[in-house]
Amino acid sequence: EGSDNFDQWAQIRYLIARSWKIDKAFAMLEASAKWRAETNPDSTVCARCVKEPNSHMMQFCGWDLEHRPVLYLSFRWAQNRRDPQEGLLHSLETFNHAVSLMPQGVEQWIAINDFVTYSHWNDGSPKQSSGVIKMMQDHFPERLRLQILIDPPTTFWVLWKCLSPFIDAKTKDKVRFWYTTQEPNIKDEFPKLFPPALSDYLIETYNNNKIVKK
Repeated sequence: EGSDNFDQWAQIRYLIARSWKIDKAFAMLEASAKWRAETNPDSTVCARCVKEPNSHMMQFCGWDLEHRPVLYLSFRWAQNRRDPQEGLLHSLETFNHAVSLMPQGVEQWIAINDFVTYSHWNDGSPKQSSGVIKMMQDHFPERLRLQILIDPPTTFWVLWKCLSPFIDAKTKDKVRFWYTTQEPNIKDEFPKLFPPALSDYLIETYNNNKIVKK
């Protein structure tokens, strides 16, 4: 959210998150202010990734057609995926980075999940996922424009069932399930969201991730 965390745009986002109910939006904003004072999130650095680059799976990869930052999450290339606290810190650093890249007038990001090599045992931790969701919903309200899940495997639905009670209705409405071999297909959907270079890059990346041996 940056050092000036609660400007007019932020206040509007908190109001939207609480359906324009001023008392609830103020309570939410007050809780975020307390959280920021206690945790100093703007200075958060993922220590694991400093020592071992690519330890975690989420990173900025470009902007969409409306100049929103795009975050790409890859299970294949993440080397350390089982520590909930490390995952939370990495997500916080990435969220802050995305906000810092937003041009004036842009308030949201796009996030894409690549489920190639997803493992329920390695990646299906409700604790880690619910922690990230709670942080995003409580302290980065209305920052998410779309969460795109590509080719989620059958085992993912176990995690989804566990997470659903923690995801508010507004956030659920922003989740899209897209595919590489069925409809809705990323070859049709990505060009609607991303510039040609980024769309082609992401499609090629997904295809390569399926065949590259780790």
